[in-house]
Amino acid sequence: MNQTQLDQLLIEDVSPHFYRHYASLFQHYFNLENQGIYRTLDKAGHCLFQLVMHIDRQEDNFEDNTALCLDLQLESILLLSELFSTDHAFWQDFRYAQSLFGKRQLLEKRCQSYPSIKNYRHLAQSKAALASVALHALKHLDASTSALKGLERSHALFTEAFQLYDDCCDFREDSINGQFNWAIYRYRLHYEHELDPAHFFSSVLFNELMLQVIETIKNAQSLVHAMGDSHYSTMLEEFKASVKRTLAN
Repeated sequence: MNQTQLDQLLIEDVSPHFYRHYASLFQHYFNLENQGIYRTLDKAGHCLFQLVMHIDRQEDNFEDNTALCLDLQLESILLLSELFSTDHAFWQDFRYAQSLFGKRQLLEKRCQSYPSIKNYRHLAQSKAALASVALHALKHLDASTSALKGLERSHALFTEAFQLYDDCCDFREDSINGQFNWAIYRYRLHYEHELDPAHFFSSVLFNELMLQVIETIKNAQSLVHAMGDSHYSTMLEEFKASVKRTLAN
């Protein structure tokens, strides 16, 4: 895939808008005046999100995306290389994120064999590991920020909430493909009959899990509330409102 085709792929992406501007979500918390840094990190992050999406499709046997995945990975590294020299400490964090993402299938098998909230949280963090690259990069570009620990914990909670919400929404699909899904695990604990998506979406369990998502988002919000309004805090509020609409319907 040439550069023009790759750019067109990113332009035509219909994923949620914040995936295109992920690093910019956190701009409020860092003292970086060069907007070009955020544009570069946003595009690198967008490539990484696309990479995750196409790897998921490939693992679900929908299509062979090997060449495209390699192109997206290379493009993200080239973009990040505009900001960090080859020997910069950032790359250690980048390799850690790649390694953690690479463990997601092992962690999924662990959840299948030993389901627990602790193992599920590890799985959620693994699946979202490449999203943390934006925060890693900003941390290295502005080491003076005092918000980092709270922001990182808030982001971890956001990814846990998003994973649980995604599991609830994917109940029907995952009941077919056999992928570990916390909502399905909980359903089997609560109900004796076969998996029934229609029943799940009208059940007390569904409401309970949606309320758990909302509570986790609130906890994520509380960690950054004192730092003032930001694109990130707005995104959290919009996500919470979306979950509430899902629950109301």
